[in-house]
Amino acid sequence: MDEEDHSDFVGAESSCDGEGRPLTDDPRRREAREHSAQRAIVAEECVDDFSELLGREALHLEERELTELPEALGDFELLATLHLAGNRLVRLPSSLCRLGSLRTLSLADNRLEGLPENFGRGFPALETLDLHNNHSWSSRAASGCSQR
Repeated sequence: MDEEDHSDFVGAESSCDGEGRPLTDDPRRREAREHSAQRAIVAEECVDDFSELLGREALHLEERELTELPEALGDFELLATLHLAGNRLVRLPSSLCRLGSLRTLSLADNRLEGLPENFGRGFPALETLDLHNNHSWSSRAASGCSQR
């Protein structure tokens, strides 16, 4: 999008910052819009064809109303960050436990009823795990796994 074209933003002409510049010219807002657009593109690509994304180190699939994930997700050997918060996931593919490089995993605000049996042993590099606001599951399923 051309930086001078603000026609896609309702009220862009009347919304100004303290220096009289339209808020859409604010570099932080522009960066947020670009990040949001990139997230949408990644989400579409991932749902349609994971094979083209295998070299990615991060996937942002928040709030995409995903109900399931393909087993191919476990093939993302370089994946360090996976954000899946705010979807409709009930279960996770067992292949997720093959993501040995994963450092951040966000699964908050889904409908998870459990975790794959080997979940707690599958992430040697995991630093951050967010499981809040999901259905409860048995302690056996989550054994060896700590929330941070």
